[in-house]
Amino acid sequence: MQGGLDPEDGHNVVIHEFAHQLDSLTGHTNGIPILRKGQRYEGWEKAMLDAYQGHLDRLEAGQHTLISAYGATNHQEFFAEATVTFFEKPDALHRDEPALYAQLSELFGLDPARWDRA
Repeated sequence: MQGGLDPEDGHNVVIHEFAHQLDSLTGHTNGIPILRKGQRYEGWEKAMLDAYQGHLDRLEAGQHTLISAYGATNHQEFFAEATVTFFEKPDALHRDEPALYAQLSELFGLDPARWDRA
């Protein structure tokens, strides 16, 4: 409930679990959901793996991470936490992880960095 009350804190269990549901539609929960028509797995894989490795590297170096540290658990948790960040901190994700943002934007058919949140 706490994460749901603040739409910009980067914590939202509902969005996180929704991402797992999308991920599991393939029959496997592995961080690779069914992609949007025309979206290429090669682009998805590169963006996700690069962002995941960068996330691990920053955590290992003791640096702050935009995506929750829980995302370092495995690829499926990274996808879920990246999805939360995509919706709750879109401007920062677009700035810090543009390839990942682009893949999530294509997957969801949304561009929350352009939403007026006034």
